[in-house]
Amino acid sequence: MDPPPAGHQHPPSKVVWRTSAESGNDLKTTVAHLYNLYKSPLFRLPPELRTRIYEHAFKADNGHIIAASKDFPEPALLRTCSAVRREATGLCYAVSNFTLATYGFDQTTMDMFTRKKRAVRDQYGATFIHVQMQIHVGRDWRKLKSWAQAVHRNKLRFVRSTEDQLTGLAANTSPENIKIVGLLRLAKSMHYAPWESIEGYVDAYRADLIALHTDWALDHD
Repeated sequence: MDPPPAGHQHPPSKVVWRTSAESGNDLKTTVAHLYNLYKSPLFRLPPELRTRIYEHAFKADNGHIIAASKDFPEPALLRTCSAVRREATGLCYAVSNFTLATYGFDQTTMDMFTRKKRAVRDQYGATFIHVQMQIHVGRDWRKLKSWAQAVHRNKLRFVRSTEDQLTGLAANTSPENIKIVGLLRLAKSMHYAPWESIEGYVDAYRADLIALHTDWALDHD
């Protein structure tokens, strides 16, 4: 096969026509969309080169995404158009670093991230590779105990490692933090045992925490 002539323009890698059953307006929209793709300098590039451009764009944006409790930000590149989003989303989640920020051992962020991870995997075939947890300690016994149970059940397995979390917490050597890290290490080390068999040992930590700060005695809603 002869090589393409100089100045040859590559068409988009994926063009999907809709069915003839669509309304006239929908068909016009589809044709206009394809026309815009062919006119776009980006989509005239080879797919491999577009991938390199996306990767550099994500990394230039620091490649670092912090997810707070009710917010999951995405790079601006994914909001430019549906074609870019469809083509670049999987790469975004492969090359970006994610930090899950949680306050007072609230699992809202973790649950939200789990749902997002599942949706991205199902829709784009992508997986999160670089994930770390940023824990802001708060005095809520119910949430701490629930977090310990999540550690015990390895519910946080998508994070780099539970040990990384504990090491980060242990960097703060306050008496409360030492007790919290001890509690979470206990839950992790006893993962082979039923939760019910170690729950009493976990609850014993509460009295020690109350002795350090009375807020641990409060039962928050």
